[in-house]
This record gives sequence, C-alpha cells and structure tokens, in this order.
Amino acid sequence: MAMQQYIERYAESEVGLCRDFLHIYDNVLCIPAFAEDQNFLDSVLKKQTAVSALVIVVINAPSNAESIKIQQTINIATYLKTTYPIIESFSDTAHLLDGPEHWDILLIERCQSGCFLEEKFGVGLARKIACDIACTLIHSGKIKSYWIHTTDADAILPTDYFKAVTQLDPQTDSAGTYPFQHTANNNLEILQAQNLYDLSLHYYRDGLAWADSDWAFHTIGSTIVVNARHYALVRGFPKKNAGEDFYLLNKLGKTGNIVSLDTSPIFLHSRLSERVPFGTGPALGKIIALDNPTSEFLYYQPVCFAYLKCWLLLNNALWDNNIKSLSSDNINAIEKLLSNIKEFAGLDSKVLLNCLQTLGMEKALAHAVNHSNSDKIFTGHMKNWFDAFQTLKFIHWLRNNHYPSLSLSQVQAFTEYSFTASFLNYVPGPPA
Repeated sequence: MAMQQYIERYAESEVGLCRDFLHIYDNVLCIPAFAEDQNFLDSVLKKQTAVSALVIVVINAPSNAESIKIQQTINIATYLKTTYPIIESFSDTAHLLDGPEHWDILLIERCQSGCFLEEKFGVGLARKIACDIACTLIHSGKIKSYWIHTTDADAILPTDYFKAVTQLDPQTDSAGTYPFQHTANNNLEILQAQNLYDLSLHYYRDGLAWADSDWAFHTIGSTIVVNARHYALVRGFPKKNAGEDFYLLNKLGKTGNIVSLDTSPIFLHSRLSERVPFGTGPALGKIIALDNPTSEFLYYQPVCFAYLKCWLLLNNALWDNNIKSLSSDNINAIEKLLSNIKEFAGLDSKVLLNCLQTLGMEKALAHAVNHSNSDKIFTGHMKNWFDAFQTLKFIHWLRNNHYPSLSLSQVQAFTEYSFTASFLNYVPGPPA
C-alpha cells in the first residue's frame, strides 16, 4: 500500500511512462548524467558482462547551465539514440534502447528548453526521477529485484556489484552502501587533494563507528542501493542540488538498517567539478587552492568523537535513571552519571550539556518521554532526533566553540584514539 500511495501521490510525473511497460528485468540501475562524456556507459558497465538489467539514465541539465554544457549533455542523448536501437518510444523524451550486453537503457531527457531541471533541484531531482521509475517498475513486477541501485556517470561498477545485495535483508534493511575507491589521477595536485579528502571521509566514518553511532556509513550517491519499500516510505530522494544522498540515508536510517556492504569497491573518477555547491568535486578545488594542502587542510579533533561516544552512552542511560528533562536536579544526575564513566574523565560535562541544549535536547527529551511507555520506544524517539544531521551538528558545535580542527600531523599525534589509525601511516603528498 505504501508503495502504491507513494507512486500515486509523490512520485515524479515520468512514472506515468511505466503504465504500458511490458519488459521484465532482473535488476535496475539509476544514473543521472549532466555534461559527461557521451560514451560514459561503456566505462560504468564495462565489468558487467553477465547481468540482466535495466539502466535508467536521466540526461539532465539545470535551467541556468552554460550553453556549452547543455550542448554537451544533449550530445549524450543523441549518442545513445544513434548507438543503440530504439525498442520503444514512450514520448519525445523517453525511449527504451537495446543497450550493450544484457542491458537495456531507459533514456529520459530533461536537457532541452521546456524540460530543464529547476536550478534549485538539480541532481536530487534527476536521481528521484530515475528511482521513482525504478520503484514503479518494481511495484508492478517488471523488475524482479527489490533493490534500487543508484550510481553516477564517473563510476566503474565491480563484477560482484549486483550479487552484493544478497548480504541485505529486505525485511529489516533499508539501504546498503558500497565501498569506494577513487582512481589514480595523472594530475598530482588532484591526486594529493583526493587522498587528503578521502582520508577525511574515512576518518569521520571511523570516528562515528568508534563512538558506536548508528550513522557510521558513507553518504555518497554513487555507492547507494535502496530497498524499494523503504524508498517509498521516506518519499524518495530529496529534490536538492547537493546532499541528496546524505538526506536520503538520514531518512532511511530511521526506517531500517543501513548496511556497509562487504564487496569489491566501486571505482570513482577523481576530478574537479562545479556541478554542485559542495561535495567531492568542489572540495578538491578548495584543497588545491591552499598554499600547503597537507598542513592547511584540517580535520576534526579526535576529542569531538569522544564527546559523541560519551553522549551516546549517556543517552542509553537516561530512561533507566528516570531523567526526563534538563532541570537542575536532572543535570546534577547527568553529571554524576558522567563522572562514573572513567573513560571520559577528561571531558567537560558542562561543554557536553551546553552542546546538547543548543541542539534542542530539552524539547527532544520531552517528546520522547511523553510518547514512550518503554525503554525501546524511548530509545527509538531519541535516535530519530539525534540522527545523522544532528550528529554532524554536534561535531560542528564542538569544533566551532571548543575544539578547533587540526592539521594532518596534529591528528597523527592522537595515538590514544584507535580510530585515528588511518592517519598514522599516511605520508603527505602523492604516493609513489
């Protein structure tokens, strides 16, 4: 019922193309493409030689894009339509193509006057169009797998890409994330910047895992596979011009488990990009612009993750200790609980409480207490409040107010924290 309601009420209009869709596939893959090389699919799919699948490609351009990039994007659609025979046309901008190997391509064009994407929506809307169609085809039985795969045009998928979903439980898991690795770049500046940036991504994820956070996973759009039922429950991809992957997983983490898959990595191309306001491409440009990237590119202080771990342990103890508000009596009780956790003896309880109060813990705690009659329900409400976004804000508050970020060499000095291990053997500069 949830999937049908989503398709009828919230899915993009392109799902109407699926009403008369007669073809059946084992798997589905969704790819947005803007200003890419016209033969990008050859690279994305080159290791997929024995898979029956439909790849939904949304060729898109924002309304404010440069004319040269719009033309480059139009060229992708033209190339695909002239390279692969058209099996069926659903409209002037939607065609089913007989693609390479065992693949068919459902081509959706949103790159010309009258059908541009709105600037504020961008890649989020492109992903949503593709995944909404995939969800509809799964619901109607045209896709046998219950998993919606989504990636990007700069990815190279591993041979075991589709087999990896056997690690997921469709009843309890809402999504999975694939490991990733950026391909070597001949430009040494980009290579160095990519190494530093990747280090920050792994460091943040490892810090969250060390703190026993429920949100310890990467949020990279090209590495996500989504349970179709849960996709419908959270109303699909947010229509954002950046961060749509983070916000989707933030919602999915509240409806089921998000699993870090144990499989070969997806290879991603290291490149500068201004397609989105933030993310890997813009980050590389900012790192390269630094006079000395290895000393000027900064990382969160490890102690920020110690505060996070402390808070998560405290959070688990609130119900059992009848702490239902942040009244003065309860704050005293909290400080007493914290003093009993010897692992965090060096942390300042007032800093932790100020941080939580700034983030709105009082209101969240009151809501959880008023809507709970058991520890399990209470814990669920508190998890929904302290989600991936609040976790990031928690770390940022500590950084901005008490523990400024540090350089690579400074973080390497924090050997007492096991999650900094990835820093210890890192040699600044491009690898040999």
